[in-house]
Amino acid sequence: MSLNYTLIEQEDELLELASALKNALPSEFISLDTEFERERTLRPRLALVQLKFRGQCYLIDPLALPDLRPLIETICSLKAALLVFSGEEDLELICALARDYELERLLPGQIIDVQLLAGFAGLYYNRGLQFSLQETLHIAIQKDQTRSDWLHRPLDLAQLDYAVLDVEYLQALYESYLGRFQADEPRLLWFKEQMRELATKCVRPVKPAELYRGVRGAGRLSAVALNRLRLLCHERYLYAKDHDVALNRVITGSALTKLAREKPKSLQGLLDCGVKPGAVRQYGKIILGWLGQARLLQEDAAILPPFDAMSHNRELEKSYSLLKNLIQRRCKEHGICPELLCRGQLLDDYFLSKERREIAQLQSGWRLQCLGELDI
Repeated sequence: MSLNYTLIEQEDELLELASALKNALPSEFISLDTEFERERTLRPRLALVQLKFRGQCYLIDPLALPDLRPLIETICSLKAALLVFSGEEDLELICALARDYELERLLPGQIIDVQLLAGFAGLYYNRGLQFSLQETLHIAIQKDQTRSDWLHRPLDLAQLDYAVLDVEYLQALYESYLGRFQADEPRLLWFKEQMRELATKCVRPVKPAELYRGVRGAGRLSAVALNRLRLLCHERYLYAKDHDVALNRVITGSALTKLAREKPKSLQGLLDCGVKPGAVRQYGKIILGWLGQARLLQEDAAILPPFDAMSHNRELEKSYSLLKNLIQRRCKEHGICPELLCRGQLLDDYFLSKERREIAQLQSGWRLQCLGELDI
């Protein structure tokens, strides 16, 4: 099946599209998706931008149009609502390009993640577009081009049709989900607050000195080893940024805690800790240099704990279970998917915040309204 779309490959075509988007009204919707490649690089390489506006689909080729400033500037200043589906990576990419162009606005004011909306409608959580369209609109689409080489040119007809389908039905899906809410009911207000949080997260700069906090298993490390992990994560990120190489191509996440604990002094030691052979050949001496610095570190008593610091405490197993059960019950009472709040990161944050006498995410904003005050 060949779908109707306009392929944008010329500067004048891009300027014409940008001009039309600028005139979009606050009551209108623009659907957005992107195709990109990031297996080898820290920074995603944008391969295609898909838009649907006023019934017409547009495929913008960034390889033919190296200067996307008119498009990105227009998207970031939209009056219309921007529809995405599981759009966090798409938004991060738009934000990164906006920073490249030194734009004042990094994202548009109205963003709606249709996948997330399904969770607040109490339907399903984190299900893909193919499932969602079939389940809700009884539309069957193929998702057989996910692993395509989107940077290869020319793109074939199957790739182009696949790309169009990512935005073709997005507004219809949104309208179907929206019909399950009453105007200004709490669930809808909660969704809007969550979207503001998502946008804030996407524009928040990376803090290299705090990356260690999100490493799985960091909570099992001793205080000294945690200091070593902080240095490794910091140096890995700076190197990856300077050389535009994917973090896991230097050191995989699973190897980081082993390196921090064992602090090997040889290339074989790196292999024993789970560093990939290719990474040892290319980056081994660099990693050993970082480990040499790490061995000289003194314990930092003020170091912030990792996010999973409490999840390894066996004394809290029953408390974790009680919290999960309570969250599931309250979410079902309010008609939202429990998975929105019953996530490991939020559970860990609750007990860590309680230990540090801070306000947990589950006890602020819309989550507090949903769950009430917790005392577990």
